[in-house]
This record gives sequence, structure tokens and C-alpha cells, in this order.
Amino acid sequence: MKKQITTLTFAFALVFGAACAEAVDAVAPAGGEQDAISLLRAELRMDKRAFVKASMPLNDDEAKKFWTIYNQYEADLMKVNDRKLKVIEDYADNYDDLSEDKAAELVQDMFDVRESRSKIVKNYYKKVAKALSNKIAMRFVQIESVWIAAADLKISSAMPLIPKQ
Repeated sequence: MKKQITTLTFAFALVFGAACAEAVDAVAPAGGEQDAISLLRAELRMDKRAFVKASMPLNDDEAKKFWTIYNQYEADLMKVNDRKLKVIEDYADNYDDLSEDKAAELVQDMFDVRESRSKIVKNYYKKVAKALSNKIAMRFVQIESVWIAAADLKISSAMPLIPKQ
């Protein structure tokens, strides 16, 4: 079960891509899982940036303002994603012997992560709206919502449910 959840951790790092588990096995030698996660997360950020760029038709002036704000957004979001990764790792570490208290703690941690992520998106919506326009800011939120929903679906569908008691 630990191997399955370790693969889930890497799924979080990749979020997209059918060859997730194979890529991790190829990249991550014994003891090198954190290095592999870092590399795969960097690749994901590049893929996401390309997705956002293709989805945000901006002129040069708008792009300069937007990408300055977006880079700050990604830095703040990375902190939340780091917390989410720790929750997933904590779940993996406790999966085989999950206590009632630990289950409650993990659920609360996930609620906290989601709340933090929502606050960040809302905060950056306001920044983009102020610097550019409400329409551009709304498009930013729509694009982020699609990406976040797809990532959450990928992670949730890969995460094993706790066994029935």
C-alpha cells in the first residue's frame, strides 16, 4: 500500500500525464524521491505556464503586468501545494494504521489547504482586476479553476479510500 500512495505523491507532483508512475519509477532511484518530485513539479509548472499563456490572450503591456502578478501567485500557491503534499505523505505514512484522531486531523488539514488555496486565488483575482480589468481577472480565475479541478480529480481518483472497519 505504501508503494501505491508513494505513486500518488508523484501523481500530485505531475497532476497530468498518463505516464506518471512510469516516469517516477524511471526518475526516482532509491532515496531520490524528493529530487524526483522537485523535477516533476518544475515540469508541471512549465506545462501550467504554457496552458495559462495559451489561454490568456494579452497584449504586451497587459502581459507584462499579468506575468509579474502571476509569478507572485505561483510562489504563494507553491507553499499551499507543499502543505498539500505533506498531508498526502502523512496519509501514506498512516494509511495502514489510521486512528480516528489522525483521520480527523488529516481531513482538517485538507480543509485548511483548500481554504488557503481559495483565499490565494481570491486575493490574486483582486490584484489582476486592479492592474488590468475585471474581465481579465475573471478569465484568470476560470483558467485556474479548470487547472485546480483537474488536478484535484487526478489526485482524488488515485488516492485509495481508507478501508472499511
